Amino acid sequence: MLAALANWLHYMLGLAAELAGKHRLFQANSLKTRRVLSFNYLGKRLCRLARVGISTEEIQAAVRQLLEWASVFDWSNVRKVIA
Repeated sequence: MLAALANWLHYMLGLAAELAGKHRLFQANSLKTRRVLSFNYLGKRLCRLARVGISTEEIQAAVRQLLEWASVFDWSNVRKVIA
């Protein structure tokens, strides 16, 4: 349970960093057309370094983005797999 909570925290921090445009600080290459680093990886790096601040507004933007993705996701396929 604790690992799942840590995973969720890393994901949310990484998502907030990308929405704020701070993910480019961790990117080694110059590709700017798509996401290169996973949200979990970004979140882990942010937790380790703790030098790139994520504001409350940026966390709230990440939560809104996650809720948006959940609202447009096709949940009917998930029910078929579980059943």
